[in-house]
Amino acid sequence: MVGPAGEEGYESFNLIVCTGPWLADLANEGGPTIGRHHLIVGAYDFQKIEAFIRAYCSNCEGATWNEVGPLVARLGHWEFEDYREYDPAIMG
Repeated sequence: MVGPAGEEGYESFNLIVCTGPWLADLANEGGPTIGRHHLIVGAYDFQKIEAFIRAYCSNCEGATWNEVGPLVARLGHWEFEDYREYDPAIMG
């Protein structure tokens, strides 16, 4: 969960933490695999993973949350990724 510094509220960003061998097995069993929203680690170390994610998010800067959110979404799938406001002219 990530949100604007100094403000209430947060939004969901999800990612898969995996090792290189796991990713290789996935590709070998299922064929080509897109790596979007995967964090590849040498070994599962929660403290290192959390520190990396916190540092990554701390470096996502912008004047508004609408500028920052898409930067965080490069790491994890944002709950509002690809969201489009309802437009009856387009969506009926």
